[in-house]
Amino acid sequence: MNSRRLRNRITGILWAALLSPGPARAAEAAWVRLGLETTAVWSIAVDPLSPSSFYAAGHVGALSSPVSAEARLARSLDAGATWSGLDLQCRTTYTRFVTTGAGLAGTLYAGSGADPCPLFVSRDAGRTWLPLPPPGGPYYWPSIDILVADPIWPATLYAGGYNYGCEAPGCLYRSTNGGESWAVLDLGALDPRGNYPDILSIAVDPTVSGTLYVGTKGLGGFKTTDSGATWRRFDPVDSVTALAVDSRDPERVYAAGDGKVF
Repeated sequence: MNSRRLRNRITGILWAALLSPGPARAAEAAWVRLGLETTAVWSIAVDPLSPSSFYAAGHVGALSSPVSAEARLARSLDAGATWSGLDLQCRTTYTRFVTTGAGLAGTLYAGSGADPCPLFVSRDAGRTWLPLPPPGGPYYWPSIDILVADPIWPATLYAGGYNYGCEAPGCLYRSTNGGESWAVLDLGALDPRGNYPDILSIAVDPTVSGTLYVGTKGLGGFKTTDSGATWRRFDPVDSVTALAVDSRDPERVYAAGDGKVF
């Protein structure tokens, strides 16, 4: 069975959809609840080197969760059956994202996406954390909600979020040195109000470095095959809230938005 894990942003209850091999259809999915119940889970990540290791970000230390009330990150070493808290070593009420280092053993990135705990890195599977300079630098403070690593070149990171203070020309960023510095990428488009579009989702092709898909609010999706130098627009819906590339068939790309999956 092939397990595709999705997140529930409203209740914070984690679910796993178990799909038979081959093209996925909603009718074929059997859903099971994972063991973390809390007020909100905003992001989950699975360690590619240890597929039974899950990480969750959000308001994870609350409700019936076994994770302590102070924790804003949680880790499971048994495919979601049990969870423990991780200390980001920064006082914040939530974390927006967590992602693995795409093949770098023990490497995690997490943060609240904004002051005071925008971005941190761990090299030891979450035991200790170090701050990284956030995208936007000291003068711009975009609200970073998504961060992904290139599976082929794990030091290459892409980040995006809401336009609460993005620098020109947008709210999409790339780092080629593991988050030590960032460059802004230009989608070449503005939203209907004439602003830089909010970045809602990012997915990287696991077989071709530099090929990635970006979902926006109001402008649909964009694809690049040259690490963001040029873009081609696609628009299954106006707002693409989630994207995924099939690792066994990278020509197959899933997109979700407006209550639909494509």
